[in-house]
Amino acid sequence: ECGGTALATAASGHGPLMLRSANSPDAAFQPAGGLAVPPAGGRSAYSLTEIRDIVRDLFARSPMAGPAHLAGGGLALLLGAFQVNAGLRRRFLAGHRWLGRAYVTAVTVGGIAGLVLAVNSSGGVTAHFGFGLLAGCWLFSTLLAWRHIRAGNQAIHREWMMRSYALTLAAVTLRIYLLVS
Repeated sequence: ECGGTALATAASGHGPLMLRSANSPDAAFQPAGGLAVPPAGGRSAYSLTEIRDIVRDLFARSPMAGPAHLAGGGLALLLGAFQVNAGLRRRFLAGHRWLGRAYVTAVTVGGIAGLVLAVNSSGGVTAHFGFGLLAGCWLFSTLLAWRHIRAGNQAIHREWMMRSYALTLAAVTLRIYLLVS
């Protein structure tokens, strides 16, 4: 620490961390090259501004994958909410099938982009592995759900689709956790 400003560089060799005054009330190092440093000042949660900056940095390093993941994941969140409603599914079976196709496409786009983003995630090897595993499980569970409905196994399809949607909601759970922890 030098004059109230902490100095650090990224161990990954991708450049320095953005510096902020350690004396500021919201002091935290912002990742700029793949190295995340926990919030300073004994805080355990990042502010909305810090999260926005982390996401902006990640999208800058992966300009196509970031928006693709956001669009695919957002669409999957929206479509999945309608897909799990049994009453809607029975009443509008043709609509359920078309929304299902769109859901599978959204997960495919979001999941592949998620794999790309996992390689560039902040937090080191643990984050790379965790986000990559989540993206892989999301894609795998959706693939199995699709394969089972193509084979006519509705009950098993429903089980795998619920797993897929639970993994879709994991993203929401993580964002809430980052804000409140």
